[in-house]
Amino acid sequence: MPRSLSAQREGYRLKPTFKDLVDLVSSLAWPAVVLLLGFAFRRELRALFAAVVERATKVSGLGLSVELAASQVADERLGQRSSPDEKARALRDLEVAKAVAKKFDYWMRNYNHPPGRSHRDKLLEWLVADRGARYVSGDYGIFKALAEVVARMGYDTVPPPSEGEFVVKLAETEEREEHRRGR
Repeated sequence: MPRSLSAQREGYRLKPTFKDLVDLVSSLAWPAVVLLLGFAFRRELRALFAAVVERATKVSGLGLSVELAASQVADERLGQRSSPDEKARALRDLEVAKAVAKKFDYWMRNYNHPPGRSHRDKLLEWLVADRGARYVSGDYGIFKALAEVVARMGYDTVPPPSEGEFVVKLAETEEREEHRRGR
């Protein structure tokens, strides 16, 4: 029987050796270095994580796979296009819509809205009320992509408002801006 086990059985106190100390330090060194680097570069790591999350199209783990809304809309919209120019435009519209969807979602969650209005109506109203028209740049393609992206977020905006409704709201937005500047 090894001496250390017999010493433990007999109640003797073991004295740590130099090797025990080296083993302890080596087992704690990497976690300590990782924690220190994580703390030192926490802002950069947050920015990196946010960029990865924003650009991610699929998240999977533990046997579960989730495809993010914007990528699904992109696949559907790009699949309907035939020419490279149409695909490039649809992709650009979708990228703008993906960024703008966060602004619409914020507006929906943080402001009081009159009851009894549909999400489609609120999407149109957002163009005027929160100056959302500046984000879609008067482009119905971007607005249509926005309606599809926010529908994937849980809003009932599909089918999107018509191009005619969109144009009327843009005119209302321009009138409001001119009136505001005239004061």
